[in-house]
Amino acid sequence: RLNPNKVELNWNPYLSLAPEFLQNRTQSLLSPPATVSIDLDANGVLNVSGRATAAWIAMAKQTSAQLEGITGWNDTALVSIEQEDLATLRDRIEYRRFAFVPGKAVLQSERYTQTLYNHAQDIKTLFKTAAVLGQPIKLHISAHGDQRGSTPQTLQLGETRANYLKQYLVE
Repeated sequence: RLNPNKVELNWNPYLSLAPEFLQNRTQSLLSPPATVSIDLDANGVLNVSGRATAAWIAMAKQTSAQLEGITGWNDTALVSIEQEDLATLRDRIEYRRFAFVPGKAVLQSERYTQTLYNHAQDIKTLFKTAAVLGQPIKLHISAHGDQRGSTPQTLQLGETRANYLKQYLVE
């Protein structure tokens, strides 16, 4: 029988680096959204794919770098939701057109007024999304005159139309 006064106990946590344990531990610590898959390859590299917020991606990348047994991070198949949103907004904004009354800086119909309102909302969202990603945005507004009148009049009309759009979008 052992004398309890002569027994010294020393407990250390044990973290197995076996792939199945490492995969489960990583999954648990990173708590990926349902849209993300995490697979650990034979070399200890985390292959992350799917869609996630930029904040989750940054946190997961930082956390995984500190995990014992993880040797690398591969996110080539991982897409930032905000980056996708930014691209969608940019395309929608770039390709939107407005029709003006010939010879005037007035939109042709009420439909274009609603479209201009939606355009303004998209631009606000674009700037907010770009800020989250730390990406600068530069907005260029151009408008054209119509073929009535001289070249100087056409240029002036285009500038007046661009200023009309700018004033509405800035408000």
